[in-house]
Amino acid sequence: MGFNLTYNRFFSVRVKEHGTNKEIRDLRFAPNAECQEFMNKYKLVFRHNRDGFDVYYRSNALASVPITSPIEEKTRFTFSVKILNLGFYDLYKPDVLKLPQFYLDNLTPSGNISNAAAGNLTSGTSFDVDDLGIIKPQSFRQQTDVSMGDPPTEWRIKKKFLPQDIIKTIPIENPDGLDYIEVRMNDPLLSPDDYLSESGVYSMETNKASFTETTLYLSNNLGGRSINGVLDIYWENSQATAPADTGKQYQIIFKLK
Repeated sequence: MGFNLTYNRFFSVRVKEHGTNKEIRDLRFAPNAECQEFMNKYKLVFRHNRDGFDVYYRSNALASVPITSPIEEKTRFTFSVKILNLGFYDLYKPDVLKLPQFYLDNLTPSGNISNAAAGNLTSGTSFDVDDLGIIKPQSFRQQTDVSMGDPPTEWRIKKKFLPQDIIKTIPIENPDGLDYIEVRMNDPLLSPDDYLSESGVYSMETNKASFTETTLYLSNNLGGRSINGVLDIYWENSQATAPADTGKQYQIIFKLK
């Protein structure tokens, strides 16, 4: 067997400004530890780009099996996102008082891998409030406002893409009648039978409409770090199914205020 190793673009992510297609260079991406393990397994290479990043796969055109480690099952590649410019949201939507946390992915609203040609990684055509969320370790403390007349009595953690499925409830107890309390969330010592040990995206709400449902990303690897966002890219077929030459192209579009 001869060797003719080449590196082909598997997928790319670019960050652009809405309307102008101007490069936005204020976001820094990095594979997390689990993602790096998958990259090693599937012989993938991560490369920074000034407005995003590229991932390449290795092939040998002279081999009977050009790709020795093809992807054969649904695999999640997770990247942390850091905003380098503290004044970023002075320019771009949404209207926030401080740098928010967010979650992006290449899934449809029902949780399937999107085949859309545009490759948008935001919930809409550009980044906005629907992409915001919170990133926490598997177990964490949640500040809870119980000052209103009809305070919530429980937190609920649900499947992100099956919001009707409540997978964990945590009681909100306030014996001292305080206005704000911290609730221990997903504590394996308090509720070992339904402890959520799997990292990934969920949604969270209380049993009262006063708290808006929010996206929750649980990860011991990412939850304790100073990052602004998480990006999940899913793939379930061989790397060779990506478009030739360009690879699968994804984009994150920010709109000026």
